[in-house]
Amino acid sequence: MKRDTLKIALTVILSSFLINISFADNLSKYTVTILEPNRTAYPYCINDSSQIVGTYGDDSFLWDNGNLTIINKPVGTSGMEYITARAINNNGQITGEFSKNYSLKGFVLENSTLITLPSIEDDLLSSAHSINNKGYAVGRAQRWAGAMSTNRACLWSHPEYNAFDISTVPNTTFGLAYSINDNNEIVGYFSTSDFSDHAFIYDYVNGMKDIGVLPGYSTSRALSINNNSQAVGYSSNTSAGRHAFFYDNNTDTMTDIGVLQGAVKSTAYQINDNEIIVGISTWSDNSTRGCIWIDGQIYDFNGLLFNPNWTITIARSINKNGRIVGKGLLGGLEYAVLLTPLGRLDNDSDVDNFDYVIFSSNWKRTDCNSLNNWCNNADFDRNGNVNNADLSILCANWLEGIKF
Repeated sequence: MKRDTLKIALTVILSSFLINISFADNLSKYTVTILEPNRTAYPYCINDSSQIVGTYGDDSFLWDNGNLTIINKPVGTSGMEYITARAINNNGQITGEFSKNYSLKGFVLENSTLITLPSIEDDLLSSAHSINNKGYAVGRAQRWAGAMSTNRACLWSHPEYNAFDISTVPNTTFGLAYSINDNNEIVGYFSTSDFSDHAFIYDYVNGMKDIGVLPGYSTSRALSINNNSQAVGYSSNTSAGRHAFFYDNNTDTMTDIGVLQGAVKSTAYQINDNEIIVGISTWSDNSTRGCIWIDGQIYDFNGLLFNPNWTITIARSINKNGRIVGKGLLGGLEYAVLLTPLGRLDNDSDVDNFDYVIFSSNWKRTDCNSLNNWCNNADFDRNGNVNNADLSILCANWLEGIKF
């Protein structure tokens, strides 16, 4: 079928379909893409361009539109070296940590150059967990406390990458910053000599603020913050396990967002600017299911997949366009996976004419596979062809995500 003929056909189909479509906030269905077939990878983070970083054995990887590049561990002599890529921003800067000669160091990978992040004092340890779109990184770094070294929540500036101790709560004995947003607000957790781990939020004006714990719980850790000053993580104790929380700094309120039915624990790993949260629920046998929180409701991914043969075990990171990375089981084997809302081909948050242009440019292809990212994701049903079945899926998701 010629391109113009397809356009006419699609227009007719979409027009008839839209007569009956309901614009209620229905949940998206997701396609599943295997990031790495050898089952060695663990994905940590996805940016808004759907670039993904994580670990690959003792090395790390960058996945970009179907192409996986290995980030090699540093060369050393101890035999214990590894590199962990934990986060990537929208400029492609990657941060994490590496081990060399038994020494742990944070890094930023910028334009193929590995920049080592200093500790706060001397040649002590450092480790980075997040980097924002301004290039500021956060994590932990050591400084001396008398004759002992102590771990402090740390911010590294950009472009100098100077280390700043942000642990301003009195008597802090340990601190770790997990996430930083584009307003340079930071979340993580700290410990003091007086009580257990507590989640914090930090900004330049107010310093580090204890955001507390859920009622009935004794500890908490904040793992992610979005650009709306909203954070997620978990609160725990020895008797009740842990529950995921949502914290809104605008109202200074922490809310228990629950677990999947039948599970006993939950952890919220990340929240995007649309207030969509991803994480896991855990059963009493320690098995896990990936879950997603939308408008305060928790959902099991395994009711949201186009291919029901998959079981999503971990939902680790979500970008602003709703793409999610994690782990999934297929045929008893676990893979690192990318979950893509059906119909969204152009890396934005809706299904519209731009997605149609990409779809039509791949019409009738028969060579779709993981190496070409399933014909730019136009092969929705992952059968190797872009055909009428995929056209039906595009129609069924037409204008999904567009706000009226």
